Amino acid sequence: MGYFAYLTALIQCSARLRFTMNSFFNVANLFRIDLNLWRIKLSFPPYPI
Repeated sequence: MGYFAYLTALIQCSARLRFTMNSFFNVANLFRIDLNLWRIKLSFPPYPI
């Protein structure tokens, strides 16, 4: 019983860690895409507003 509870807690912890890492990488990818868009905008001549 104790081993099974320990295994369940370990699986939940690893899943939570993986979810946190995935969300962190998603934010990093969004930030990188945003930087690339800004670089494209800056490389082109500014459009009249």
